[in-house]
Amino acid sequence: MAASQDETETELELEFFISHILRIGVLIAAAVIGFGVLLWVLKATSGYSDSTYPIVLATIVRDAAALRPLAVIQVGLLLLVLTPVVRVAASLFLFARAAACMAKRPRMIGGLAVVAGYLHGYLTRQSRSAGPELVRFVRRQQSRPALLGGAHWRRARRI
Repeated sequence: MAASQDETETELELEFFISHILRIGVLIAAAVIGFGVLLWVLKATSGYSDSTYPIVLATIVRDAAALRPLAVIQVGLLLLVLTPVVRVAASLFLFARAAACMAKRPRMIGGLAVVAGYLHGYLTRQSRSAGPELVRFVRRQQSRPALLGGAHWRRARRI
């Protein structure tokens, strides 16, 4: 039973990691876009002539490094677009991990149940059914490491 509790904690940590990917990705993208807008306001120009805009990734990155406001904003938008892509990759990792559990004989039914739950939730687009108390608890647990540092899941008293 201790092994299953450790696995549940690991799964919770991975789910929180995925939620942090979204939060941190959006915050970084917003900061980069805000910096680009600030540059635009301070320089009073986009850094390009009226008919010239960068469309090649290498040019955008090079111009952002040269602090051209429009290129900095484009890098921020690119980061914003890539954030859910990274989240999907992390979710696929969790899905693959659940599928790997099916290879182990004693956990085959549990692994199938996890995969079936993921597929059912995805296909029916159901939201998680969590009460307000659980949502508050999870949000509190997510915010503590950001404010105090370190994970607090392992410090919780087990019954």
